[in-house]
Amino acid sequence: MSFRRGVAWLLAFVTAGSVLAIAASTAPVVAQDGRTLTIGLGGETTTLNANIGQGGGGALGISVFEAMYNNLLSIDPRGRLLPELATEYRVLEDKLTWQFKLRQGVRFHNGEELTAESVKTTLDDIITSTIAVSNVKRRMAQVERVDIVDRYTVNVKTKIPFVLLPKGLADAFIYPARYYRETGPDAFSDKPSGTGQFRFVEWRKGISITLARNPAYWGPKATIDRVVFRPFPESAARIAALERGEIDIAANVPPDDAQRLRAKGFNIVFSPLGQAMLVQLVPVRGTPLEDRRVRQALNFAIDKNALVEAIMGGYTKVLRGQLVGPDGFGYNPLLVPYPYDPAKARALLAQAGYPNGFSIRMQCSQGRYVKQKEVCEAVVGQLAKVAVRVDLEMSEWGTFINRILTNAPDRAPMWYLGLNYFPAMDAEFIIQHYITASPLRQFSHPRLDELYRLQAQEFDTARRLKLIQEFMDVVREEAPNVFLFQAPAIYALNKRVQGFTPTPDDAIRLDGVSFK
Repeated sequence: MSFRRGVAWLLAFVTAGSVLAIAASTAPVVAQDGRTLTIGLGGETTTLNANIGQGGGGALGISVFEAMYNNLLSIDPRGRLLPELATEYRVLEDKLTWQFKLRQGVRFHNGEELTAESVKTTLDDIITSTIAVSNVKRRMAQVERVDIVDRYTVNVKTKIPFVLLPKGLADAFIYPARYYRETGPDAFSDKPSGTGQFRFVEWRKGISITLARNPAYWGPKATIDRVVFRPFPESAARIAALERGEIDIAANVPPDDAQRLRAKGFNIVFSPLGQAMLVQLVPVRGTPLEDRRVRQALNFAIDKNALVEAIMGGYTKVLRGQLVGPDGFGYNPLLVPYPYDPAKARALLAQAGYPNGFSIRMQCSQGRYVKQKEVCEAVVGQLAKVAVRVDLEMSEWGTFINRILTNAPDRAPMWYLGLNYFPAMDAEFIIQHYITASPLRQFSHPRLDELYRLQAQEFDTARRLKLIQEFMDVVREEAPNVFLFQAPAIYALNKRVQGFTPTPDDAIRLDGVSFK
């Protein structure tokens, strides 16, 4: 799930101004261990078993996962596949079998050698996992079996032609076969082992995760000795820790704090993410959201431009009535955003039988997204203007996402969530949530099911693009969510940190990061 080999493109990206780095000469110099980098995140992962963790709290662990593990393939910011633990791959004539040749001489942190058995054990565990909410498990849904050809060659056979398998495998972290079988998934999370630049040292739950440089790393060696990840669910606490010199990098920096920190001499870097920020509208039977006109009305009732300018500080752009931005494969340039039109919203509500509006519940998390509390409160306020009375429920990220992913009895019919199309920068990573078979169980439409099936088997890029664009057209019309904006990633750095560049997948990558 890596952008490791997109460095040259990223340099051009910086030059073009799509990623902005605002340097300063007066940032406070902190008295820290000169070889330890401390990073403040918006919360903490629920597991270090990355192939399970990506389904829930692990969204906050992706930076840790990227430091400890590797994938067969990596993906650059343009969505291009690049070699990582696999040096080459190809699809065989049957269009069902994909063959991967492994990099030789790679060792896991526990000393085991990377072999075809490592890949088979890892992928078999994903395929048979009972953790139905795991993102990577969904990527492997069409895999029938994994076969070892020789010590460094593995075949992955799919049930049907499945063009997205290589990108799906870029989401699967490879584990040491013997050690993983000995420990099992739960114990592995307590003491994980990968092939990455950094090895696991300690996890003090609720306090910190510590990693140390892997001197035997197969690729470019890290220049930092240790990395400490600390959770700060509250933005104010995270920013205060940066100002006190307790951390070197603060993630999820609110836009207004970014301006203030820049004035105080900290470096501010930001990038658009491959993540669509949405208010999900689940058409639960017997509720107002079952009516498409109501869902469309809520889209007309929200002033997306005001959210971007007033709350996000102009650091991002409104979604154009679809699930990806222009940087995602499948983007439909013919679609336009729902305009802000409260009168149209009230008219649609009246047509649907709700001239006096209605009451409904909405859930929002804390610590995961930039200014999420403010966004949720603004949405509630704007909906009130068209007589939609929203009972807003706030909870910490772990509780929130587990409720959403498991379809808990107390899950509200509306919630604020970011859906990712990184690392592949491909709409498939989002549209999978809008089919009947999705574990989220949030929307069902026969045409969407058919379009999803067709694009997943289409090897011709142009034809596949048209299928996904039609999918986007149907989604805009059906309005299973309020389309808000593309998420921004804003980071504040102490001036001793250099070489850090944000990427579209919300992970803090340590390649090239060093201290002045």
